[in-house]
Amino acid sequence: MRSYPSLSAALSASSIWLTSIALGLLLAAVPVADAQSPGTVPRIGYVWSGPPGSDPEEVKGFRQGLRELGYVEGRNLLIEYRYAGGDLDRVPHLIAELLNLKIAILVTPGTPVTAIAKRQAGATPIVTVVNDPVGAGFAKSLARPGGTITGLSIAQDEAFAGKLLELVKETLPKTARVGVIWNPANSSHVAAEKEIARLATKLGLPLSSCCSTGTSVCMRAAVGARRRRMRC
Repeated sequence: MRSYPSLSAALSASSIWLTSIALGLLLAAVPVADAQSPGTVPRIGYVWSGPPGSDPEEVKGFRQGLRELGYVEGRNLLIEYRYAGGDLDRVPHLIAELLNLKIAILVTPGTPVTAIAKRQAGATPIVTVVNDPVGAGFAKSLARPGGTITGLSIAQDEAFAGKLLELVKETLPKTARVGVIWNPANSSHVAAEKEIARLATKLGLPLSSCCSTGTSVCMRAAVGARRRRMRC
């Protein structure tokens, strides 16, 4: 695989996906057109960790990026969508299901889903968007990632998370408590939470930390934080 490009976190989700899918399909080790038997319509697998309908901007950018490459869903390309509904335990089954369909490329947004795909996909190229592909073990380096995974790095190291906390302190000086909701299955979240906890102590901000791999638990935590008037 070739290098991961980097983009500012200020980019919208649709812009990120436009860029990532275009680059991913162009740089994938096995071009879509050659990945399957001549005369057949190539098939792409897409796995999202959340429920159906929770990724409108990502799907919009995904399709737009494909159109930029000359691929139109339903015309010269098939896309198989699979949703885990916030349950990462379902992801291995969904990926196995897609691999059985002989997909040309597997699209796995996010670190947790990509980590599972890496273990299962074998030689099937994987396209992803993650914060830290090197730290997550998806690439040897951004310049020379190697392997079968490509896509986009929206690298924001743990220092970036700390800056967000400093911004809260600066713009909302009367904040009494800060809440952070993070996913322990996401290596970038783990590093960010540690930095936030370190800086919260330094800034004198009480911190409430909630970790969960499930969407429903995170949502309940967010609702609870709002009731306690935390800044999340």
